[in-house]
Amino acid sequence: MIKVGILTFHNALNYGAVLQAYALQKTIEKLGYRCEIIDYTTKTHRNALRKATDEIQKLPENNRERKERFEAFIQKEMRLSNDKYFTERDFQQGDLQYDVYVVGSDQIWNPEFIKSGVSSKIFFLYLDKFENRIAYAPSIGIASKKKLQPYLKYIDKFDYVCTRENETAKYLSMCLNKKIEKAEDPVFLLDRRAWKKLAHKKYTGKPYLLLYIVREDNFSLKIAKKIANLLKLKIIVINYIREYVGNGVYNCLNAGPIDFLNFIRNATVVCTSSFHATAFSIIFNVPFFTFEQIANDYRILDLLKNFSLEERLLGENRKIPELNVMLKRPDVSDEKYMENRKNSIFKLEYALEKVERKRND
Repeated sequence: MIKVGILTFHNALNYGAVLQAYALQKTIEKLGYRCEIIDYTTKTHRNALRKATDEIQKLPENNRERKERFEAFIQKEMRLSNDKYFTERDFQQGDLQYDVYVVGSDQIWNPEFIKSGVSSKIFFLYLDKFENRIAYAPSIGIASKKKLQPYLKYIDKFDYVCTRENETAKYLSMCLNKKIEKAEDPVFLLDRRAWKKLAHKKYTGKPYLLLYIVREDNFSLKIAKKIANLLKLKIIVINYIREYVGNGVYNCLNAGPIDFLNFIRNATVVCTSSFHATAFSIIFNVPFFTFEQIANDYRILDLLKNFSLEERLLGENRKIPELNVMLKRPDVSDEKYMENRKNSIFKLEYALEKVERKRND
């Protein structure tokens, strides 16, 4: 049986990173392949994990209990390689035993992340020992597409590439003179029942608005409080930046990946600026609004457009929706969701079969 190795952000204190890695591995296994996530952690992610072991740290991104919940999820739900990798030299010297390599998704191809050490050049599989390469839905975030130029020679060696943003796919198609497709984030590879099985905890307390924003700003909190007041909801914050003080909200500083899913599924309304919180609001069919904290964030814009949910985007120049709109579910039917999922699985399966044929020739 063909053995697949996945390279992605799997060991970061980030909900979307861990959950997309989980979904990609599960889907490849369901397609009939042996699959491991290659246990590679960049220096920046290692530093964050190391800080989180200090009980004195109070910031949520460095919260020890939060880190332990991430580790428990990874240990229980993922299959990792026996060997750990921390540097590019480790890959050069390592005995990698994979027939196919899959990189993706998340912002592993963000040039700014590579510059800062969050990501790495290794995610372009530039070493000669990497053969049979697939890129499934890597993202460049909001970085300039032109900053990908130093890496085009590596991308051109991939057997199959699809990216998470339309604009990135168009740019690579033009630069490489080959068709590059867009693909949805791996969280959409799993059906809704699989995610609901993970997020099975029932909530019996007072109805709440869930607030989860990538960066703190006054506008997002102000609008969330207005919506909560209109709907008579309490506010629960999964606070990724710092603890809010004196804002009349409940701060959850220790949520792990399963908690994140449960908070979204059980919310009356979700207010977020996060791509993956938006994605799971769609998956769980929960009313949501996505704050436009970053102009022209094509990751979120493409996602909302794909499901015809552009009206869910709130910017500073947009009015607060009417009450009946606030409680309206995303209206993504199971049929539409399944159609989108089948298209995504088809691209991944096509890529794997293409490499398999190449190996057999």
